[in-house]
Parts: sequence; C-alpha cells; structure tokens
Amino acid sequence: MHMIEKIFRFGHSVEIDRCLAPNFGKKGEKRQRRKKPTAEQMKEHNRKIAEKKLRRLIKCNFTEDDWHLTLTYDKDNRPTAEQAHKFLLNFIKCIRRYCKKHNYVFKYVHITEYEGVAIHHHIIINNFPDVQRVVIKKWKYNTNWSPLYANDRVEELASYLIKETDKTFRTAKAGKQRYSCSRNLERPEPDEIRPCNLKKLSPNPRVPKEYRDKYIIDVDYCYYGISNKTGYPSQTIVLRRIS
Repeated sequence: MHMIEKIFRFGHSVEIDRCLAPNFGKKGEKRQRRKKPTAEQMKEHNRKIAEKKLRRLIKCNFTEDDWHLTLTYDKDNRPTAEQAHKFLLNFIKCIRRYCKKHNYVFKYVHITEYEGVAIHHHIIINNFPDVQRVVIKKWKYNTNWSPLYANDRVEELASYLIKETDKTFRTAKAGKQRYSCSRNLERPEPDEIRPCNLKKLSPNPRVPKEYRDKYIIDVDYCYYGISNKTGYPSQTIVLRRIS
C-alpha cells in the first residue's frame, strides 16, 4: 500500500497526516482489501477531521495574544436562534467597521450553540488595539474573556468547539456548518508532501526520527481511523516542541 505524509509546521508544533497516495490503485499495483467503516466510525472520523481543520486554522491565524470570547445573554432576555444569529452578525459588522476606520486588522472564527443549553456564542478574535473597550461597547450583554494558550496549545479549544456543534451544525438554524470565519484568514497548507516508508499505519505511532530530539508526541490528539471516502486507514500525528 503506497502512502504519503503531509507535513504541517507551526511555531511550536508539527502535524503529520499519513494517508493513501492519490494515485494508488493504478494499473500494475496490487490493491489491498478495503474496510467499510461503520456509521459510528464515519461520525467519529468526520468529527476528528473537523477538529483538525479548526485547530490548524487557529494555529495559522491567532497567537497567545489573541482572545477566545464567550458572548452570552441575560437569563430573562434570551433570544431565539434566529434573533441571536442577527445579533452576532451585527456585532461582527460593528467591530469590522471600527477596525476598518482605524486601519486595524480584524480576524475571527465564531460558532453558536443553543441545543440543550442557554444560547451563547464562541468567537476567537485577534487582539487589535483597544479591543476590550470596543467589544464591551458593541456587545451589550455578557462577555467572558479567555486568552489563547501559548505555544500552539489550541487543541483542547478546537475539540471543545467542534463538540459544541455536534447537535446543531446540520440544522437549518445553524447554517449547516460547524463554524464561520472571516475571509482574511490564512488557510493552512502542508509545508511538505513526501512518500511514507511505513508498510502499515499503527494506532500507536512514534515520534519520527528527525523530530525525536526536539519534539514529543501529543497522544491525546493523535488519530488513527478509517477514511469514509477511501475505506483505508489514515492517521494524524501531533508533535509538540519540547520547552
């Protein structure tokens, strides 16, 4: 089975995707028997892919100086999902207008959760000048502030936000997407694509030799599963730089 590795390098972490080579199965190559994933495996695989995409998006565009905000409403004045969506869009519009007026960059990722909980919004924004005063002025309800963790430690946040959307992202109210973001975000692309010399993928990967002296493996966010597109195993390895 011919596999490739896609290497994503960030400031304090490296992520490696191992998967089937795109041209596998061409004439003359022996094809391995495919494994059909179960419905539960497909659901888990899709959620892990969503987590991976979101955390890489955050790593590419935000730093420890930026903010994770939770925007909530008064207990006795909670809006419907449709109203809350309008409130959030108006809030973002006001922030964007302010930043444009002062020539500041404004970047964000946001989700809304309302299924089984009090309706609220999560939004990750960059730390532009005077951001706290502007947010408090533009959002008339309650705001909880959390700085992003240093050294690319955004895996837990990305996992939490994706789990928050599991019940609602396929509904019309949620817009059939897990999260929305500003158009000026940089999209993560692999820094290197190369052949993978492993004969098979293991659920318990090791740190690749070239990274062994400077990185450790973050087992909580490594993933081994069956792709619902190809039916073959795929793997993601998350390496963290040793402080």
